[in-house]
Amino acid sequence: MLIEVCGPDGAGKSTLVDGLRVRLRSSVRAYERIVRSESRNLLERVMLELGRPDAFSSREHELVVILDAIRQSHADLHVYRGSPHSHAFVTFYHCALLARLHERGLAADEALRHLLRSLPPPDLSLRLTVEPETALDRIRNRVKGDDVLSAPEPLARLRDRVHAYELAGRELPYEQVTLDSAQCPEQVAAQARALLVRPYAVLIGMPGAGKSTIGRLLADSLGLPFADSDQLVEERTGQTIPDLFAAEGEDAFRKLETEVIADALSAFNGVLALGGGAVVTDATRQALLSSAAPVVLLRASVASLHERVGDGAGRPLLAGDPRARLLELEAVREPYYRIVAGLTVDTDQRTPAQVAATVRMLLATNRRG
Repeated sequence: MLIEVCGPDGAGKSTLVDGLRVRLRSSVRAYERIVRSESRNLLERVMLELGRPDAFSSREHELVVILDAIRQSHADLHVYRGSPHSHAFVTFYHCALLARLHERGLAADEALRHLLRSLPPPDLSLRLTVEPETALDRIRNRVKGDDVLSAPEPLARLRDRVHAYELAGRELPYEQVTLDSAQCPEQVAAQARALLVRPYAVLIGMPGAGKSTIGRLLADSLGLPFADSDQLVEERTGQTIPDLFAAEGEDAFRKLETEVIADALSAFNGVLALGGGAVVTDATRQALLSSAAPVVLLRASVASLHERVGDGAGRPLLAGDPRARLLELEAVREPYYRIVAGLTVDTDQRTPAQVAATVRMLLATNRRG
């Protein structure tokens, strides 16, 4: 994943990135990638050598900075976009560049803004919000220097910078999550981690739609772990699903199912398949809608579902007449599936491998779109 972390000086960007890299290192490779502008450094050197601080305009400075960022985004950063294995954090990207234009009075320059749109969107954008007074206190207390302190009125400069980031955040061509950096660093890092460590995809659908089979194929193709909510319930209780239904009933099963799904949505970084009826529970639907994980509905005709489940052995809710029960369950569940699903894939007359490849392609497109 390519993760943009932005905000004014003193917002705590480096602290957040350092904290996330520590928290994520057990599950993914996490890096900080610095977007530098060598061209801007060259302009500044020329101005010093000539003794002419006005040798290049502010617009020329911003132009070379944007061009360098675009070059680096395509040369070095593109390998991270959409990757489930590696996370790269960048603190000087689209939002920061757009904020610079606002701060320097160049936000109305359509040519520069058009160039900025050439930057590939990050997989996730995090903006740290901070009050100017708090930011200034932090800057004064840190070891490294800061250009803000050299301004005639540092607080006024910070107020302008905070406002510039607020404006930039509203104008980005992609969604951005804001985090209040007034909280302690551990709280901010925990909130950011919840956006990063999540299922790569959640598969839902009727019994026989192929969730487990396709989920395993998808996970294997990505080198990710796979989990099935029914299996998670069995591991937690030490009972099979049929035994659990027989001993405690569907309500008890749904309660346990809701718990294991909530846990998986907050901590499992792989492909997660849910039991066919998981969406009937309000809490599970809300958890899915609140999660950043993409939800994929696998659909199939009742004829195909019936052919795949056979006599319904091992599926308590299909006991008796599996075909009739499938029709009844589909009528109840289909509206709920449509509420939570972001993507839908038809599995009729297609092999599991074909469906898994389609899901992978759609997920990649969805993350980059």
